[in-house]
Amino acid sequence: AAAIAVLTISVNLVADWVLNRTADLKGGRG
Repeated sequence: AAAIAVLTISVNLVADWVLNRTADLKGGRG
């Protein structure tokens, strides 16, 4: 159960980071 929790948190963090990065790349220069 602990491993699944860590996996879920990691996936959420990575997804959040990717979304923030793509948003910065797309909207940062316009």
